[in-house]
Amino acid sequence: DTPGCTKQACNLRDHYTALQDAGITVIGVSTDEVSAQKAFKEKFNLPFTLVADTEAKLVDGFGVPRNGDFARRQAFLVQDGKVVWRDLQATPTTQSEDALAALAVLSSSG
Repeated sequence: DTPGCTKQACNLRDHYTALQDAGITVIGVSTDEVSAQKAFKEKFNLPFTLVADTEAKLVDGFGVPRNGDFARRQAFLVQDGKVVWRDLQATPTTQSEDALAALAVLSSSG
């Protein structure tokens, strides 16, 4: 429920149909508890899955740097089980647009 996470989640919510139409499945991951994830999802009416990675297995598996208990904001596109794009400085207010632009570049080159 931090300002950056809220902006990012709401940006993805507001562009969810366009993301789905492009074939992107949105999954939010944080190290928060399940109850916090549930409350956040309900508070902001999020249509996508949130994963409570309380043991940081996904965070560590994807190589996301952490500052204590907090994982740094990043975004990934995964195709056929492979990370094909990684946004190391994910911008909360343009996350969906950035992912759609990356997918367009990937689609035109492959």
